[in-house]
Amino acid sequence: MNEPVERLLALWLGPPLAAHPGWFSLAFLVLAVLGSCFLAAMLHHVVELPFMRQSKKKLFPPVIARPVRE
Repeated sequence: MNEPVERLLALWLGPPLAAHPGWFSLAFLVLAVLGSCFLAAMLHHVVELPFMRQSKKKLFPPVIARPVRE
């Protein structure tokens, strides 16, 4: 996930900050870290959590009646 985020940032920040390498480095580093963390959290909440909840329901079906032990 990091490489696509960094590539997009480089293409987005490159032309406006081409004359200022220091500003480019600062903006790129900050946005690369924050962008990667944000996308990882979004992926976790949008994709992973629903599947985890769904598989938990399949693993533990509701108990209809308790077994009778003698």
